[in-house]
Amino acid sequence: MDKVISKDGTPIAWKKAGSGPPLVLVDGALCYTEAGATPGMLPVLQSHFTVYVWDRRGRGQSGNTLPWSPQKEIEDLAAICALCPEPPIVCGFSSGAALTLYAGAAGLNARRLVLFEAPFVVVDDSDPKPPVDALQQLQGFIRAGDNK
Repeated sequence: MDKVISKDGTPIAWKKAGSGPPLVLVDGALCYTEAGATPGMLPVLQSHFTVYVWDRRGRGQSGNTLPWSPQKEIEDLAAICALCPEPPIVCGFSSGAALTLYAGAAGLNARRLVLFEAPFVVVDDSDPKPPVDALQQLQGFIRAGDNK
């Protein structure tokens, strides 16, 4: 993998594959280019896009200049996007979706943001909560053969 130097001097490992419009993948917290969504998606996406994959700070082959901060990860993502010949589509998964959204709000130069399973929850009364006995209800439906 190649390395790009983030704003704070941390080396961030990356590679690209395929051809077409630039697409940057942003893995979740416990993932990197060899584990998580990227290994399965890269072979499919590279036939349609030039896909940029990278190891987030402190994962895989990337460095980790402490202390960690969300701003540093936003800067890391900006450094990866700057490698692209034009503003990329940025696709984030799980905490990578949150990072993508925060980076977009901070002015990330991206063509489009795509978010999968961003770990946001509504914590006010507008968020309907499942009943306390939801698990027991589901188990009862299964026992009864009710799959509707």
